[in-house]
Amino acid sequence: MAGTAGPNALQLRAQSAAHSAHNYHPLPVVIAGAEGAWVTDVDGTRYLDMLAAYSAINFGHRHPRLVAAAQRQLERVTLVSRAFEHDQFGPFCAELAALAGMDMVLPMNTGAEAVETAIKTARKWGYEVKGVPADEAVIVVFDGNFHGRTTTIVSFSTDPDARDGYGPYTPGFRIVPYGDVPALTAAMDENVVAVLVEPIQGEAGVLVPPAGFLASVRELCTAHGALSYRRRDPVRAGPDRRDIRLRARRCRARHVHPRQGTRRRHRASLRSRIVERRAGSVQARSARLDLRRQPAGVRRCPRGHRHALNW
Repeated sequence: MAGTAGPNALQLRAQSAAHSAHNYHPLPVVIAGAEGAWVTDVDGTRYLDMLAAYSAINFGHRHPRLVAAAQRQLERVTLVSRAFEHDQFGPFCAELAALAGMDMVLPMNTGAEAVETAIKTARKWGYEVKGVPADEAVIVVFDGNFHGRTTTIVSFSTDPDARDGYGPYTPGFRIVPYGDVPALTAAMDENVVAVLVEPIQGEAGVLVPPAGFLASVRELCTAHGALSYRRRDPVRAGPDRRDIRLRARRCRARHVHPRQGTRRRHRASLRSRIVERRAGSVQARSARLDLRRQPAGVRRCPRGHRHALNW
């Protein structure tokens, strides 16, 4: 912890550089302690943490309720393999499914795992339900995408840093310009099983699509009998991460069970309800999320808050 005798930041950074792979290039700050929104480095300097582990811990460091919950669980059982059930898994999945408006969920450790599972699900559905010939399924993606760093995902990346040097690449993907509806239309055919799109591209520079683009994606998928995966990434982009990330999963996407072929459409607009209290009464009105009409450099979330572009 900060203030105790031990290696300084320079020494610890040199140790990391010497013994860990250089897949990241972090800021020259070595954190030793944290509390709430504040972190302290090994040399005793205190910082306001405005990165929040890319939103993974945007509820703050060492929140007492979370620490207490973790301690209670660790005192009972740390972890079991999937060879067993445990008493927290069922309730967790039930509550998460209800929150997301879905019938069932598949917990993942990383976003890349989620995308890989979506790819597998789309292909299996394409072969078993849509009737695409074996090994000919196509998934349409967009340039500038970032879905992870597995060998399959980097196969359809257009970022040289993520892609170059990792071939041979996995086939079955068709890349079109982001936001280009005519190009997407030309890419659609009977072998397309899914379109994978980020509503806001974060890694590419926080790129917002043209007006009507996502609706066009949905319409083209419906016309060609394909799935649409809208990957909302609260880690890298998103104005009001707490509210939008779950609503986005309930957007106009058709979900098809790969075995049963049961088709369920979950339709919900990306609108929030703004509650206004006036003279003791509550009036509600809808506020449509429209990032494109705000002044350059500023965006408004459904709650009316102003956000800089580099969220």
